[in-house]
Amino acid sequence: NLMSKQSELAQLADAVTVDGGKVGIKTSSPSSYLSGNLVVGDSNSDQYVSLVSGSANAAGLMFQDTTGTSIVGGIRYTHSDNALAAWTNGAEAMHIDASGRVTMPSQPSFKAYRAGGAINTNYTDLVFNDTSSHGGHNVGGHYNTANGRFTCPCDGRYLFTAQLLTNPSSSSNSYMTAFYRINGTFVAFLAHSHLSSWVTEGGAMILSLSASDYVDLYLERGSGHYGIYSYFSGTLLG
Repeated sequence: NLMSKQSELAQLADAVTVDGGKVGIKTSSPSSYLSGNLVVGDSNSDQYVSLVSGSANAAGLMFQDTTGTSIVGGIRYTHSDNALAAWTNGAEAMHIDASGRVTMPSQPSFKAYRAGGAINTNYTDLVFNDTSSHGGHNVGGHYNTANGRFTCPCDGRYLFTAQLLTNPSSSSNSYMTAFYRINGTFVAFLAHSHLSSWVTEGGAMILSLSASDYVDLYLERGSGHYGIYSYFSGTLLG
């Protein structure tokens, strides 16, 4: 009836405020907050916004800069598999499944290998030229299989690991030394003093790097073997 409708409109008017072209729900001064056109809630209690959909449907908050039905950016929850996803630049950037496992399919990462062959040259770059065999990968294409360099796409902390099968006696050296380099500068090394035995050298480290820095491996002296015995890998941690 008319009285009921008038009462509902009065309640709505009490809950919604338009101030300077901005809409506030449960706040009388939406223009006081960061430049959003819609402000929900106040600072007096917990506030929630519920997006309800069916058990076989999804709900989300999307950030669009164009017309169309494709997601540009946003957060979406799919009830069919109880998964939460974050989207950036038109692609899913992070996925949290129903068990809480987090995957980031575009996170820069690589593992490089090289088909079997001896390493008998001192003072040489170690170039692993295969990222498709033996679990290899090159997400984002930031590892260069031609020169053995991983170039950082952004500032952050990166984890690198390396393993080398070595035998210094094959090159008449009493020891083996290989270096991690940042932009051509030595920052850490793998080394061992041994004569007649094959030994596996390995090491891992976290480096704080800037966009466009590159990391590679350099053999100062020693001898070794490529194949499944040796590899170079890295990933962005954050």
